[in-house]
Amino acid sequence: MDKVKTLSYHYDRKEDILYVTLGDSDSALCIEQGDGFLVRIDPESGEVVGFTVIDFSLRAAERVAVPVYAQFALPQDETLVGVKV
Repeated sequence: MDKVKTLSYHYDRKEDILYVTLGDSDSALCIEQGDGFLVRIDPESGEVVGFTVIDFSLRAAERVAVPVYAQFALPQDETLVGVKV
């Protein structure tokens, strides 16, 4: 299984910018995709490590969807509390 990465975000209300980060990449290349959407890429691996949305509140009001693909796995050796099988 791939290394588990944490998805985190920060919204700068004053500047109206949403930052979403996947993992712990300290340095990244920013590539503008147009119209205030930037993708951050790890320069060593070439993997997407985050994105930035400028004027986020305007986009959220328009209900613009940003697709995020994630893979989730539950440990096989733990019992889920409250779940009947």
